[in-house]
Amino acid sequence: MSIQTDNSTTVMMVNCTLNCSTTASRQSSGSGGNDNTIYILTTVIIAVGMVGIGATVYYKTLWEYIKKPKAFLLGVFMQLIIMPPLSWALTKIFQMPQAEALGVFIQGSCPGGTTSNIVVYWMDGIVDLSVAMTGTSTLLALGTMPLWLLIYQKGENLPHNLSIPFDRLAISLAALVIPIFVGMVIRANLAKYANIISKVFIALASIFILIMVIVNSVVSKIPWVVTWRQVVLAAIMPLIAYLIGYLVPFFPGLKLTHKAGRTISVETALQNAQIAAAVIQISFGKSRIIIAMLLFPLLYYVFQVGYSAIFAGIFITAKRRGWIKEDKEEQEEPANAGKAAAVEKSGEVRKTAVEKTKKDGIENPNFTKENDVAV
Repeated sequence: MSIQTDNSTTVMMVNCTLNCSTTASRQSSGSGGNDNTIYILTTVIIAVGMVGIGATVYYKTLWEYIKKPKAFLLGVFMQLIIMPPLSWALTKIFQMPQAEALGVFIQGSCPGGTTSNIVVYWMDGIVDLSVAMTGTSTLLALGTMPLWLLIYQKGENLPHNLSIPFDRLAISLAALVIPIFVGMVIRANLAKYANIISKVFIALASIFILIMVIVNSVVSKIPWVVTWRQVVLAAIMPLIAYLIGYLVPFFPGLKLTHKAGRTISVETALQNAQIAAAVIQISFGKSRIIIAMLLFPLLYYVFQVGYSAIFAGIFITAKRRGWIKEDKEEQEEPANAGKAAAVEKSGEVRKTAVEKTKKDGIENPNFTKENDVAV
């Protein structure tokens, strides 16, 4: 991998990449079979990762925040409505080549990432709110991503070799729906194992997606070139998202708590690089421009994790030294959301009507009115 800093060299390499014929690079009779094998393996790996992402979504938590939606809707709005235009504006400011710019825009159109839930925990945010926003934005992104990419293609007048294959995009997003819902079923029915399944599946998918990208580039003889624009945008885009995600909740008329502000800030900045890589890999997997697009989600992931570790460390240190005080105002967490999480951790939904029945002819003393928990 190399980093190009000279503008003319970068433009020449990108132009060469855009003008190279995919057909010419695969003249051998066995190359088509290799491409199909890589495509199938990549699709299976991505499906495994999506099961892991779906296993982070608990439907009861989503429902509680739908009933009290101010912070919840603002977070989803920031993720799916604000971030795509922001990513587009940054590509224009830095005058990125079209292939690289498309990779940035795809990343900017993605929903929140599962890493955000961990970061929100360490930054003393509202974890249930984070999980609700991540799950909702993941489901809604199956519709908003094609819409934003359609707007982008119409506005940018992309050349033929950069035209977004909406048929393949639709197939790839549709293929994500089933694994995500499988993960949600696991979360609802096997809550005790859901966290382990989620972490293992997402980790494995992330590692193997990177491996398949490397294999694909080797088989297709595609050079890995990181431009200075990609590095700079990957560095500043999460920072801008962190900032606006924290400031917007305090606009007049919103007046959310600092906990909610931190939660929305993290959710806005930490977008799902795995989904971006999946969409690029499936939609453009047989094209030589894939590396120009795919490197940005990988860089973005590295920077967002790095920033999150730094910010969490600063917050924990500041809180321990008493520089940060707890919110006095009412929390933005619905009262029943904590109960839903508690029920989930126990691994089962308590059926109080059944458990109140007599045991050996005697009323069960463990379930008095004081101990009863309504679910």
